[in-house]
Amino acid sequence: MCVPRCWPLAIKLVVDGNEYVLQPWTERIPGKVWKLGKEFHCRARLSGQTGFRERNVQIPGKDDVVIARYVEQARRAVLFVSTFCFVHIFIDESGQFIPLDGAKSRAAATLGLVVPSSMQGALRRSFRKLKQRLGASGGEIKGASLSETDAAQVIALLQQYDVILEAVVVDAGEYRDLDITDFKVRQADRLMLHITREHQPTLIQELITSQEAMKALPNQLFIQVFCLWQLIHRLLETATMYYAQRRPTELGSFVWRVDAKDASITPMENLWTSLIPPLIMAKTTMSPMGMIPGADYSFLERFDSAPVDGSAPIPGHYYTDITRVLRDDFALTPSEDDLGLQMADICAAILTRALNGTLQPPGWQSLGSLFVRRERQTVRLIALSLDREQHSRDVANPRWHAVVPTLERLARPMLTKRTLQLVEQSSR
Repeated sequence: MCVPRCWPLAIKLVVDGNEYVLQPWTERIPGKVWKLGKEFHCRARLSGQTGFRERNVQIPGKDDVVIARYVEQARRAVLFVSTFCFVHIFIDESGQFIPLDGAKSRAAATLGLVVPSSMQGALRRSFRKLKQRLGASGGEIKGASLSETDAAQVIALLQQYDVILEAVVVDAGEYRDLDITDFKVRQADRLMLHITREHQPTLIQELITSQEAMKALPNQLFIQVFCLWQLIHRLLETATMYYAQRRPTELGSFVWRVDAKDASITPMENLWTSLIPPLIMAKTTMSPMGMIPGADYSFLERFDSAPVDGSAPIPGHYYTDITRVLRDDFALTPSEDDLGLQMADICAAILTRALNGTLQPPGWQSLGSLFVRRERQTVRLIALSLDREQHSRDVANPRWHAVVPTLERLARPMLTKRTLQLVEQSSR
């Protein structure tokens, strides 16, 4: 079965001759959602008139047991349809993650580009046309070689689609190799900081294994993994909060594509499947991901799990199986074979070149419009702390502080007007 992604998705229920339509998402009105429950969206033909009117009604003459059965049937149907909607997440990096003892200061970034399935086809077609205009129709465009004008064209293209960026930036060159080794050991030890005997034995064993694997990583690879670790946590939080308000069906599945580069695929696959999930799980234990009240997270239900500490679920709290999310559809792919990775590469290069001062403002100043504004650090800047009592410290690079405010000023708001109205109503 193939469902064209440009069609409105709707589930129709017929009860005693009345037609009830559950419409979780439409192309024309993103985020138009009717919550499952006793109330359904009803199209009732008006007597003596043509057309339909739309209103929320209760199913008449049905008790809660019967209504619950209809709700469950609709929920299953919606979840089936949602398997055809998913977000594509493309992850790439730019710059070197090599400790140079301060000999050379250069920004290195790990970046994620999130593209809704409903935008995927049109975006790829538009990007192919842009590549032709830039003279690279048959090959790959590298962000490091783009002029200011070309870089601005790529950003302008992405602005037309509901994509979002998330990035983590570090200056690895300012650190000594011994400092990275010490920091790596401390980070590995922190994995068990909030874990008790009450947590699931499998989780405890995974974290112990992750500790050993992290300590064994070469320092350059550890910095990459550390940035990826921070990125995935932020990216999942931002993407779920953002699309749960606008395109909730997109959260029914996650497609991960990571640039394979020249590295051996097997070690990186092992890191993604065995090391990254426990790291994310440990981070969410210390810092749970945020949720937007009133947003529709129902399409994430297929990833629901029990609390990792074995306790009873707390009403109003949700527990997500991060391992299932990360392994839902994962592949390491050469960027020359994937247009999404090429766009992620360009965005990562634009960001690092802006921070390094090798790309002038006309080429990067509109990049901020692809980020979602966060209360603290829309673009995550990492400065590894050499103090054993601290996890990180403030970034002191003056060039970075000249670029980041421009990016944050143009970042789009997280909350929709509807969510803001709900917040205002609840505060009265």
